[in-house]
Amino acid sequence: MDIGGIRTALAVVAQGSPPEADDELAEHVVALIKTRHLVDHVLSVWVGALDRRGVAKRSGESSTASLLMAGGLAPGCAHRMVRVGRALVSLPRVADHAADGDFSGEQVDAIVRGIAHVERAVAQLPGPAREACVGRLLGQAWSGATPAEIGERARGDAFALAVDSGGVPVAENTELNTLSLGKSPDGRMRGRFDVDAILGEKLMTGLDPLARPIPGEDGTPDHRSTAQRMAEGLERLIDAYLQTENRPTVGGVRPHLTMTVDARELAGEGAAPPDPAAPTDEYTRFLDDKGFRSAFRLQWMGPVSGQAARMLACDATLTSMILNGERVPLDVGREHRTVTPAIRKALLARDCGCAFPGCGRPAGWTDAHHIEHWSAGGSTSLSNTVLLCRHHHRMIHHHGWSVAIGNDGHPWFTPPKSVDREQNPIPAHHRTSNTPAAA
Repeated sequence: MDIGGIRTALAVVAQGSPPEADDELAEHVVALIKTRHLVDHVLSVWVGALDRRGVAKRSGESSTASLLMAGGLAPGCAHRMVRVGRALVSLPRVADHAADGDFSGEQVDAIVRGIAHVERAVAQLPGPAREACVGRLLGQAWSGATPAEIGERARGDAFALAVDSGGVPVAENTELNTLSLGKSPDGRMRGRFDVDAILGEKLMTGLDPLARPIPGEDGTPDHRSTAQRMAEGLERLIDAYLQTENRPTVGGVRPHLTMTVDARELAGEGAAPPDPAAPTDEYTRFLDDKGFRSAFRLQWMGPVSGQAARMLACDATLTSMILNGERVPLDVGREHRTVTPAIRKALLARDCGCAFPGCGRPAGWTDAHHIEHWSAGGSTSLSNTVLLCRHHHRMIHHHGWSVAIGNDGHPWFTPPKSVDREQNPIPAHHRTSNTPAAA
């Protein structure tokens, strides 16, 4: 697409309203679509340069995608641009077509992921075979194929090349296994997976007896669809796993559902009287990104209704913690060199995950950092520990950041002068009050 076409399309947009003539409107919409394709490509190339130069980590971010998200990009879009930006260096033919605005960012990403799939499926893929795959996927995109159709073609190529090379059959190649899960805008979890035949067989073996139709008491057929029965079977399979005694631990605690709840609310007595000294934020009633308010919050999925909370509490081990007006648990348990399960639960209630500003990784991915080192006399207590993911744990130890517990009982982080000359304290990721940090 030439620069003149882009300028013309943008000039029409600047007028503030669509053209009156239908053919002119259609022409400019097509031009804007190509402009979007081109902008996507330029962004991906520049993001690739950012990634190769290591700009994100020098800025205190854990990854280039995190840096893009801090700039306002949605997670999926941020990861796509990093993936494409990295790959285009070794895919010059794809880059040339993308630079002309021929393909959408989603199509380019499908080609990138397709070639990566083929390379994982076929060890030591010959150069000519790789170029032939690139050519076929470009042809698919030229014909107007959707990203899903491009991916399907890549999987077909991978299967054929794996058979020809005498390698591991695609159906049995565990290196191709993927699983992605994410919270949807309506508060549900959605995901997709692609696994090898053996893992698939294990999954079906576990699900089959739990997902069979169950007739009603009067003999009527099961009203649930196959998909609904499979979902209920998956829940029962996970429940069975969580009830075993020999499952792996996270921070010394076996995996378990964690729900933060006001005891009065759980008992149906209503919310506790508000503390006039408490900050005016969402401490007593959790608020998700869609505005759903609730006194009950799950670690991964966020706010849930009181009915769901009381159902979970019917068959649960409850840990009581007394919180102060800032919703900080009191120190619990005896002092130990390592954080006890009781203190880790209190840290989870206070920090909700990695406390480093802008991070918030789940608690299961974190270490408990001693603010005053154990070797220097620091105690293992809530007031001397903070949850940090491994990346930000290293930031505190090696890159000039420091952390202290503020007057509000929450962690506050002070950046090095290379990040902020004034070294103004920054509140923890899940903390929004402006209470000053302790000196």
